[in-house]
Amino acid sequence: MPQYAKYLGIGLQLATAILSGIFLGYFLDKKFGTMPFCTLGGSALGFIIGFYSFLKQIKNNDR
Repeated sequence: MPQYAKYLGIGLQLATAILSGIFLGYFLDKKFGTMPFCTLGGSALGFIIGFYSFLKQIKNNDR
């Protein structure tokens, strides 16, 4: 496996976590009529989860 492939996967994992949070928040905003709040919360939660996973994967790849 090429060296860049594992880092590409980590970047995709980060992007997927953030986008999942945004889409989930947008869905909840549409359902409950609270337009910016759930989207902002979902994006923040997705960023936190994605960044935590990113740091965890980077730490494991360095070993």
